[in-house]
Amino acid sequence: MGLEPKGDLYIAQSDGSIAKDQQPASNPFKDSRLKTLRLINALCYALAALIVLSSIHTSSSDDYDDYQAWITNQTLLSVAPYTQYIWYAIFLLQGLFIAASFIPSLWSSALLGYTALADIPTGLEAFQKSILQAFQKSIPVVHYPALCASTALAVYSFFKWNIMSLAFSGSFASTYCLFNIIRYQLDAVSTSGFTFNRMKRWMQRRRVPDAPDENTLNDLLNDRDVSIQIQQYVFLKLPFELHAGYNLAWSVSLLNII
Repeated sequence: MGLEPKGDLYIAQSDGSIAKDQQPASNPFKDSRLKTLRLINALCYALAALIVLSSIHTSSSDDYDDYQAWITNQTLLSVAPYTQYIWYAIFLLQGLFIAASFIPSLWSSALLGYTALADIPTGLEAFQKSILQAFQKSIPVVHYPALCASTALAVYSFFKWNIMSLAFSGSFASTYCLFNIIRYQLDAVSTSGFTFNRMKRWMQRRRVPDAPDENTLNDLLNDRDVSIQIQQYVFLKLPFELHAGYNLAWSVSLLNII
């Protein structure tokens, strides 16, 4: 019917039926080593969330929570005390990223990165070499433990130890990991067909599902295409983009303090 497949899309067959093209039918976690990596990522996420959120609530200095002190002494680079609560949103979204590795419709996405590791040779030495190469390529699931460690270091140093130079080092390292992950995701998946106008039309058709339409099949394909892309963006890209934006601003603020 003249429709070209593009990534994880649905394509129309000549008989009018709909078939999946390049759907995540294969399970990358048949390899026990990737199962272990998935569990390591989940554990790193849990530890980082615990350290960061508990550090915020048990801060050794009440100055960071004193809104009046911030109003009195603020500068252009001063961080408002209430901005610390963005960590809840960051870790909520990163929880979606971790959950994506357990969801069949998402675990084979190139944005996640497990499929890039599916052909790792057997043997410990080959595995270690492949993981090192994957880290150099900025594959998200390989960079994620380093991101968690550097984030926990930055926040704990800031709120508990009050060592701003160490907090800046951790923040800089996490920003480096984040930008590498985002760069990999931009290179790995093309989103040229995804626009906010398409998303708007998709939302309008969701509100009025029985509205008459001349191109019912094409609209169904587009709806599924946009739905998949929205799901992948929220689960796999938004967590790092939000974190990177906040972390970059926080790094500049820490540099100003130092």
